[in-house]
Amino acid sequence: MRALVLILGTLLVCASSASADVCLKHHIHTDGYYFGGETSPPEDSDYEVWLAGSKMSVVLETRTVVFDLDANLLTFINHDDSTYAETTLPLDWRNLLSEADAARVLMFQTEGTVKDPGEARETRKVGERECVGQEMTTWIPYEGTRYNETDTRMWLSTDIPFDLETYEALKTHNLRLVNLKEGLLEELKEARGYPMAEESDRYIKGFSIRSTDEVVEISEEEPAYDVYSAPEGFSKKDKLSLQDLRGR
Repeated sequence: MRALVLILGTLLVCASSASADVCLKHHIHTDGYYFGGETSPPEDSDYEVWLAGSKMSVVLETRTVVFDLDANLLTFINHDDSTYAETTLPLDWRNLLSEADAARVLMFQTEGTVKDPGEARETRKVGERECVGQEMTTWIPYEGTRYNETDTRMWLSTDIPFDLETYEALKTHNLRLVNLKEGLLEELKEARGYPMAEESDRYIKGFSIRSTDEVVEISEEEPAYDVYSAPEGFSKKDKLSLQDLRGR
């Protein structure tokens, strides 16, 4: 689920800690592969998800996205060029991008199906937390072909230190930013819990690329002053470009 925006379908639960800032540190690994006469080496990266009350911040290497339910606001921060943009929730691409770019994004939305495991539902521990397995298949339809077809197994846990209902609302807004169609969004609402780990196989021209995304640490700590807002001195933009949405 790292196509286009690379904000990944990432994101939060126990009333006793609901007022604390919680940081979930994720590690992503993508296997190397050989294609078209060239070898692409393995890749590793890290990102953080911060939660406090009705706010969530997804902190990537060069981008930060903040969701604020009380203010009904999404803030997209680009650290490469010290800019940011804001839009109301729920996300409407036409409010964040130019008319042409919004039309292009909407043309390539991700579709998919979420498998009902029924009584055969698998469980495992990720770290110290019990998780339940959930499988889904996603793709981008275009001219009768499925592009970026991906099989993903999520390991979801409700044993986490923040409010589940608030997380579910934040998760839905984040998944809109990943550009999922409404039908798939509705299916994913039934997959309750935080994704402590994900294993994905993306199929391209006869071979597959495997990626994993796992929470490696959960802590309660004091965040940097600008985790939930644009840093001082950043310039506000009326609209984003597609290049703004890309990055690490």
